[in-house]
Amino acid sequence: MPSTLALMAGPFHALLTPTGVIAWLGEERCPVTWPDGFSVRLDPLELIGPDGQVLAREGDVLYATGGTGADGTFSIGPLERQEDWDRRQAELRRAPRDLRGRLPNH
Repeated sequence: MPSTLALMAGPFHALLTPTGVIAWLGEERCPVTWPDGFSVRLDPLELIGPDGQVLAREGDVLYATGGTGADGTFSIGPLERQEDWDRRQAELRRAPRDLRGRLPNH
C-alpha cells in the first residue's frame, strides 16, 4: 500500500495512446493511478470528477496528495486547483499557533 503523505503538483496533461488515455500532473509523463470515477474528455481536454464536474483543463495546475507504490505508480488522492491550494496555505499561515507550533484547541 502506498504512503499517502506525498505531494504531486503540476499542470494537468493527457494523451490518447493505442491502449487508452493516460493523464498525469507535471511536465514529465509519469505513471499515475486516478481515484475511481475520474475520467478525461479529449476535445476539449478536461479532467472530469466522479460527479461529472470539470476539475481541470489542459495546463491547469493541480495539487494532489497521495503516494508512490512499489511499482513506481503515484496513486492520487484528494486534488486541489492551484488557487484553492494557495488560499488554503495563506489561511494556514495566518492561523494562530501556540508555542509548540500547533493550532490551539477551540
